[in-house]
Amino acid sequence: MNNQLLAAIEFKSQVGSFGNNYNNRTEEAIGSAADIWAAYREGAFRPSVRPWLGYLMLLEDAPQSVAPIKSREPHFQVFP
Repeated sequence: MNNQLLAAIEFKSQVGSFGNNYNNRTEEAIGSAADIWAAYREGAFRPSVRPWLGYLMLLEDAPQSVAPIKSREPHFQVFP
């Protein structure tokens, strides 16, 4: 298992401004994962097996971080 990428974990934290900033952090996570998978597909981590990817988001303990949100469904209904 020497010189192999087994796992990649990204840590983020956020204090305040939960609406838009949380969306931005989510987009960053998706982008990072897409980059890792592209690099893996092109052989950048050989001889590694397919790595495990993780993302940990720490949010401020505040009323806004645990409050329910309203979902808008302009085109398709959200599943229950």
